[in-house]
Amino acid sequence: MSPPKPPPPTILSEEDALLWQELVQNVQPLLHTSPLEAQPPINIIRKADINKNIGALPTPKPPKNTAHTVNSLPTEIRQALQIGHKKPEAKLDLHGMSLETAHQTLFNFLSRCAYQEKRNLLVITGKGGGILRNELPHWLETAPFAQFVQAFGVANNKHGGEGAWYVRLRK
Repeated sequence: MSPPKPPPPTILSEEDALLWQELVQNVQPLLHTSPLEAQPPINIIRKADINKNIGALPTPKPPKNTAHTVNSLPTEIRQALQIGHKKPEAKLDLHGMSLETAHQTLFNFLSRCAYQEKRNLLVITGKGGGILRNELPHWLETAPFAQFVQAFGVANNKHGGEGAWYVRLRK
C-alpha cells in the first residue's frame, strides 16, 4: 500500500493574490518576539480515511456493572421511578444516531433540562451490545456531562429496561 498523496497546493486567483499582497505589505514584526521553533508537520486525517478504517476500531467494552457504580441512582429514587411515584420529566431517544450526533444531542438535552430545573430524566439508547448503550455511562461520568449529572442507572422494564437509563441531574 502506497502512502496517501498530499493534497494539491491551493492556487489563488489573480484577485486573491493581489488582495494578499496588499494585506501583507504593511505587516510589521512584533517587538520582543523570537522566531518560532520548527514544528513537525501535523497529520491530517480526512473523513474518507476514517471511513476506510472504521472496521479497525476496537469495539467498546460494555460497562462493568453500571447499576452499582459510584454514580448509581439512589435506591429511593429508583424505586419511586419504577413504581410511578416519580415520572421522568423529560425523555431523549438516541436510537439510530452516530456517536458524534448522540454526544452533542445528549449535551444539549442535559443542559436544557438543567436550565429548566428538571431532575429525573430518561435516556433511551436501545438494548443489546450497541455502542451508544456502552458509551453512555462513560459520557455521564466525564466532562462535559458530569457537571449536570448527580446519578444514573439502568431503567426499569416499563421504561425500556437495559435499553434505557435513568439520569438524575444535580440541583
